[in-house]
Order: sequence, then C-alpha cells, then structure tokens
Amino acid sequence: MRAIVIHPHLDVKGGSERLTKILCESLLNMGVDIKVITARSSDWFDPIRSKIAYLKTEDRSAEAVAKAIAEISQSFNPDFIVNMLQEPFFCYAAKQGSDKPCVMYIHFPIDEEIEEKNLDSYFQHYRYPHLSFQNLGYVDAIAVNSKRTGLATWFIWGVKPEVVYPSIDSIFFSDGEFEKRDTKTVLYVGRFVALKRQDFLLSAFERIKREVPEAKLVITGFVDPRHRDYYEHVKEVYESLRDKLKDVELIPNPDDKTLLELYREAKVYTHPRVGEHFGMAPVEAMSQLTPVVIRAPTGLAEVMTHGIEGFVAKSDTELVDYTIKVLKMGRDQWSKMGRAGYRLAQRFRPEFFGKRILEMVTSVARQRKGA
Repeated sequence: MRAIVIHPHLDVKGGSERLTKILCESLLNMGVDIKVITARSSDWFDPIRSKIAYLKTEDRSAEAVAKAIAEISQSFNPDFIVNMLQEPFFCYAAKQGSDKPCVMYIHFPIDEEIEEKNLDSYFQHYRYPHLSFQNLGYVDAIAVNSKRTGLATWFIWGVKPEVVYPSIDSIFFSDGEFEKRDTKTVLYVGRFVALKRQDFLLSAFERIKREVPEAKLVITGFVDPRHRDYYEHVKEVYESLRDKLKDVELIPNPDDKTLLELYREAKVYTHPRVGEHFGMAPVEAMSQLTPVVIRAPTGLAEVMTHGIEGFVAKSDTELVDYTIKVLKMGRDQWSKMGRAGYRLAQRFRPEFFGKRILEMVTSVARQRKGA
C-alpha cells in the first residue's frame, strides 16, 4: 500500500508534528510506502527525509498550494491520504483528480491559537482555516484525539468523528533505571504559547517553594515562531523570579535526550493548560514513572483515574495543592503512583496509532464497496 501523509509545517515542534512523525514510522513499519508532503521539517524527520516531498511554491495562495500538493499526490498515486491537521483544505488538495480515501486527524476543530496579530504568520506556514467548511466534503473520515474534541467537532462541524487516542514516541519506551528521584523537581513541558500557561506556573512556584523549600521548577518546551512574543514574556517572568526564588530553570528547544532525562529526574509533572484537548506530554511523563497533575477540563482525564496515576485538578488552587502533595509523598506512595502511570502509558505505544488509522482507511474502503 501507498499513503500520502500531509502536514504543512513539520519544522514547528509540537504535538501534531510529533504525532505525524509517529504515524509515518508506524506506517513504514507495517510495510506501507509513504510520501510526506510539507513545506519544512525539523530534525525529528531526519530518519525519513527521503520520504518527504517539500512544497516549493513561493506563492502561498490556496490555489497555488493546492496545485502543488495535487501534483505530488498524483505523481505518487497513493492508495489513501492522511491529513494530520484540522484543515480539510489539504484533503481537497491531495484528492484532486482522484477519489482516494482521505482520513483527517484533528487535535481540535478550530485552532485556538490564531489571533488577528499572528494570522499572517499562519498563512506563511501554509494554513488556510477559513476554507474548512467549503472543503469538508473531501474528508472521508475524521479521527480525533479525545471524546472532548469529538464533541467539539460534532457541535461545530456537525460530524461525529471516531476517537483515536494519540501515541507517544518510541524514545519514551527505552529501558533505563529511573525509578529513584533524588530531587523534588516540578517539570512542565510544552510549546511556548499563551494557552499553555507557563507564566502561571512560574508565578505559582513561590507558593510551592514556601511549602517545599527544596523544590525546583523546570519549564521546557519549543519556541513557536508564530508565538515568539509569548516566549519573550515567559522569559521576562522567569528572569524576575530567578534571583528571588532560585531553583528555577527555563530550557528552550530541548533535544530528545534532554527531554527524556528531564522526565526521569522530575518528582512531579504539572500541566496547567486549561481545556487541553488530550495532552501527550503528561503521558510521556507517566512513561518515565513520573506522577502527573493535570488541570481539568482535559481529554486526558478520560483515560486517567484521579488519585491513581496522578491528580486531576478542578482549579488552579487545586493544581498547586496537588503538586505540593506529590512533592511531599513518601517513596512507597510516590512509587505506587508512578508505576500506575507507567502501566497506563503502555496503552499509547507508537504502533497502536498507525494501526488504528489504517483500520479507519480499511473501513472507508469497505463502505465504498458496500455502496
């Protein structure tokens, strides 16, 4: 089988880009030949760079980009198409002149990070959210990352999708002796965008420090070029607290080795994002035996049990309280929670994601034959 996988900006390091990498590797491992269509890519995609077809058109208009995508798709002649963003435009573009099934995977039906001030930056990254409704008919099946996202998709687009929980990267299933934690480190991993609320956790650390004087805070993640002003804001907050509180570390753009080490050193992973559609980083933390504290509402709460793998906070006050609670846990209680999270994380191994997407493609093909 042959598949086209589309994501326009694989140079940004976020959840959808990481999941695109996971899908590509999973499909290749199942014997599916792939062609990845994107404008740019990061080092995450170095192992499969030969499979990438880059959009080379300088004209960023939807018409020109659709034509460029169609030419690549027609030349490759895939059996199916997977669009890894919530914009049906890419299904429309890849299906020009063919009826190949297109599955679209979405993290949320609208991009909550787009604002008037950064809209042009999104256009420069080959994004066309304003064309979603007129191209929805080119999508044969929609997969979403949580029931929460599924409801939003139904309410906004009038389509009931299928829930396919995301997987985490294979690097997080590597062996290692990492159950013992010598420091009381609070870790947060996320792209630097306002909705991720890194500034809140920095501000809340003063209270954590009063309760647990030996606590340390590490905030890491990737700087998104479309939201660089927010990263600069976080850096200002960090610098204002660093001299006062000490034990605060800001690490932009970590490589995977550093990320893995940080997960393995943390006593608790705290995720302050409100309304997280799913949350891959907390699962990555659990895969390294780190208890997590997440902020409701969140898609991850659909699969996680409060008080077992970690805690689901209903308010910012609870988020800080539960973070302090994990920091103060004795070794036995902490290890029990960490091992429970580790077991849960096994449900998100990378091979499962590609298999589920392939099952959806097969289902679409069966339905077409039945019709």
